[in-house]
Order: sequence, then structure tokens, then C-alpha cells
Amino acid sequence: MPASPRSSRVSSDARNQEKCATTSQKDESEVNVHRLYNECFKQLVGFLRAKFGIGPPPPEDIAQSAFEKLLNTSDLTEAKNPKAYLWRVACNLAISERRHLSVVQNHQQKTVESGLQQGYQQPPENVLTTRAEIELVYEVLLSMPPQRRKAFMLVRIDGLNQSETAAKMGISRPAVTKHLAKAMESIVERLGS
Repeated sequence: MPASPRSSRVSSDARNQEKCATTSQKDESEVNVHRLYNECFKQLVGFLRAKFGIGPPPPEDIAQSAFEKLLNTSDLTEAKNPKAYLWRVACNLAISERRHLSVVQNHQQKTVESGLQQGYQQPPENVLTTRAEIELVYEVLLSMPPQRRKAFMLVRIDGLNQSETAAKMGISRPAVTKHLAKAMESIVERLGS
């Protein structure tokens, strides 16, 4: 037996009211998160920095992720203390991120160690080719002007970025970029011949 037009209208009205209530709760929840963000972001970052250090992951990223997670929570109004909930979410995220980074670093370390072990098992001709290339690069480095060589070594060997290299050498960052480009050009040219 088909539903009467009146009963279908009533159920439709009930669904619309339920949908509006859900939407208004979501809007209220978003407003609460934005208010909490404005009041607590810097404080949360300071707390994370004190508890977990400067990173990685950076405390700012963890705080941002915690607010994002809070924003995606279905109903923040049910939380008795949203600020405490936010702090707990941030701590859990920091712990999870650190655990993840630890796993990644362990995997990378094992990969490097595995590669080193396999490197000793390479065919002699590969070892000789690699040694010859290293010797060519070494010769090119010795033939470079001192500033260019120093810039190249600081960036490629010591791992400094270009700004740090510029500060250490007392030259501009564009000068470091120019030195690196010419050094790489020399090396590629020599290896290509």
C-alpha cells in the first residue's frame, strides 16, 4: 500500500530538520575549532616544542594536523574539554609521526647497509669503473679555482645549503649558485669525455 502524500511529506520534513540540525552542529563545531585555533595555536606549538623538541616533525606541522583532525571530528560539542582533547590529539600525532620516522629511518639504514654489503659483491669491472670516475672527479676538483671547489665541497660533501655556504664563505648566494653550476659543468664535461 503506497504511503499517503501527507506521511511522505512528514518524513521528508523530519529528514530536512535532521539534516539542518547536523549542519548547524557542524557549523558550530567549525566555529569552536576556529576560536580554539585563534586562542591556542601558539600555546600548543610551544607545548609541543617543549615536550618533543623542534622536530622532526616540526611542532607547527603537528599543531596544524591536530586542528585539521579536530575540524574533521564529527561532533566537537560532545567533547567535555575541547582544549584538553586538542592537546591529547596533538601528543598522539607527534608520537605517531616520530614512530613513523623511526621506522622509515630504520628501513633506510637497512637499505644502505644492504647496499654496502652488495657493493662488496659487485663485479670487479664495476668497481674499477666507479674508482676511475671518482678519480676523474677528484682531478676536476683539484683543477678548480679554490672558491669554486670550496663552495662545491660545502654543499655536496658537508651538506650545507646555499645560504649557509654563502654565509660561511662570505659571498652572496647567487655567487654560490654560480660556483656550483660551473663546478657541475666541469665534472659532467670531464665524465662525459
